[in-house]
Amino acid sequence: MKIILAILALISLAACENLDTVLDTYEGMYANAQINRHIRQAEKQQQEIQQKARQAKTPADWAALLPPKSAVNAAIKNKPAVPVWHDKDLKLGEGEQTIHTSYGRYMKTVIRNGIMDNYADVYEADGTLQSHTPLVNGIPQGWSDGYIATTGVRTRLYYQDGKITRWQRYAPDGQLIDEDTVP
Repeated sequence: MKIILAILALISLAACENLDTVLDTYEGMYANAQINRHIRQAEKQQQEIQQKARQAKTPADWAALLPPKSAVNAAIKNKPAVPVWHDKDLKLGEGEQTIHTSYGRYMKTVIRNGIMDNYADVYEADGTLQSHTPLVNGIPQGWSDGYIATTGVRTRLYYQDGKITRWQRYAPDGQLIDEDTVP
């Protein structure tokens, strides 16, 4: 009986036109299940953060939701100075321009002599302002304001010649959560 079952199993496998396709399908199903699990975990974390954000009342409450100063400074310190923002690839022309991205966001800026100038405003697909960065001859200069939609926290980055030298984080009610200079 065991021999007959083994032979039937071999015949079944031989009947498959492409065993790799079957295995790839199973691997794909497993990968999709893993991806879906990660998505559910991320959605759950997002909901937990939003819940905590609704309960946050003081700068200390907000600070507990955000990465620590050391992590912010490390991320900024490892970031190179922003290069001059040119229009050489997009070839939009001079004047006020709107640049659409493949992921729904869009940016408004002014092109002057082939360089993005005055400002770079990034908007979410629904039209909500995500960030405003002042530009001088294509280089970020001064305070750049950013908004985190999920928590309402506002971030400010101070650019000096394209390099971030200082930052601040504000609660939705305008209270300063924390700030630091970048070493």
